[in-house]
Amino acid sequence: MSRATAPRRGLSIVAGGALVAVFLAWLVIRNQEAVSAALGMHTLLGGIVHGLAITVLFGGVALIAWGTLGGRDETVDPVLPPRE
Repeated sequence: MSRATAPRRGLSIVAGGALVAVFLAWLVIRNQEAVSAALGMHTLLGGIVHGLAITVLFGGVALIAWGTLGGRDETVDPVLPPRE
């Protein structure tokens, strides 16, 4: 791993955690009575916002996964033996 990659990976984990926190905050906010009336799942706008929240969650999880597991410079496949 190069030195330039390490800060990006750390930043990716932090940004992913922030996106997951935004999703969890949305779960709390959407259950408020005033918000639930306007953005409930029974409305088109509520469905769109719910889909956007799910997308934010997936994006956050993907950033965390890339930061912890991705970007490795392995050229040898750990499962298959090398070809002769």
